[in-house]
Amino acid sequence: MPDFGQTQTTQIPSAVQEHYDRNLLEHSQSALVHGLFAQKKKITESTDTIKFRKYALLPKATIPLVEGVNPTPHRLAREDITARVSTYGAYVEVTDEVEILNVDPILTVASDRTGRQAGETLDELVKNVINAGANVMWAGGVASRNNIVSGVTVEDFRKINRAMQNLNSPYFYEHIKAGTGQGTQPIKPSYLCITHPDVIYDLEQLTGWVPVSQYGNAAAIHDYEVANALKADCILIANGHQNRDAIMKCGVPVLDDIIQVLDYV
Repeated sequence: MPDFGQTQTTQIPSAVQEHYDRNLLEHSQSALVHGLFAQKKKITESTDTIKFRKYALLPKATIPLVEGVNPTPHRLAREDITARVSTYGAYVEVTDEVEILNVDPILTVASDRTGRQAGETLDELVKNVINAGANVMWAGGVASRNNIVSGVTVEDFRKINRAMQNLNSPYFYEHIKAGTGQGTQPIKPSYLCITHPDVIYDLEQLTGWVPVSQYGNAAAIHDYEVANALKADCILIANGHQNRDAIMKCGVPVLDDIIQVLDYV
């Protein structure tokens, strides 16, 4: 749980006698993904609410026209969806003695941690809104999360894909042709899927899953495998533990920083 209060010298003592490595340990960082593919709109300064509007499709006109007779007009039906901007925030309070006496760059650390906190907070808020939706399909076709008894299967994803197509949901990405790199392959039109690491483990057990060891290039990232299994397109980031030359051979877009994903929205 959060630890509230001032950061004083009792929490961060001055330099100790033992050898001290001033390179602080890095905290593990979760990927901020839930807001990357959302609509981003600006609102005027005079309001904290934005309204989105859509109009329902008209029914098919299957009755033949009669000469001289006007058909019955169809009425447009609209649906308004509103969203309200809320303010969230937190801060770290550091005393002047901590800043003066401590060998750690406390203000830099505080700035980095609060910046990361802001990003993770926003990601969590967006995720909560998405998860509150009523359109849900559970693994195995069960009625609720509590009834799940097995991992996700290929059949589950096929049913999801069928349901999306029956609702005329457009694919997130259009067809991508194979690249010129060795072993590349075209990507079919696909939906976007955000996947938990626990689900990735289940995906690796699916029939038809191609492990990294069977790739022509064994260094290819398994995120590419996940995207193909989910019928989702894949964008790889080149600042991880594998070099750009290796992941370029997957035949999908490779970016230097996650912020560049916005160019594909």
